[in-house]
Amino acid sequence: MLITAVAQYTVFAVLACAAVVWLTLGQRERLAMLIAFALPVVVGAGLLLASAVEWYDPRPFVVDGTIPLFPHAPDNGFPSDHTVAATLVAGVVMGFRLRIGLGLLFVSIVLGASRVAARVHHVPDIAAGVLIGLAAAAVGVTLAHAAVGSWAVWRLPWHRADPRPG
Repeated sequence: MLITAVAQYTVFAVLACAAVVWLTLGQRERLAMLIAFALPVVVGAGLLLASAVEWYDPRPFVVDGTIPLFPHAPDNGFPSDHTVAATLVAGVVMGFRLRIGLGLLFVSIVLGASRVAARVHHVPDIAAGVLIGLAAAAVGVTLAHAAVGSWAVWRLPWHRADPRPG
């Protein structure tokens, strides 16, 4: 039951966390985050569709005749769209709140692992989903910060602001 719940519903928890992060941002960061979500959705969808056309991976329950833990269509499992979505959201959040985004990335990987355990995906489907989600998020975050001019609020760990003068 737990694997099924994680596999099917965790993506909504990741989205809810992103919404809470968005609510805590300043006006300029909120605009940047909205742009950062809009662009990766288009890029991620394009990458997802292109990779699905290029590579066909039948789902585990189709290949080995096992029964998945929840009903699922016997369609192409590559890449995992749940993992793409959750990782894309985590990647965008990383562009604004790194620690929270890293936590969501971990949750996204757990979501992918639960889909493997539920026998609806293979590991390469999940790995591709993580890579596509992060690539799309990187494009969106980079372009959004450039468009809104909010680079001053985007801090990587090695860009820590020194509060001391001089």
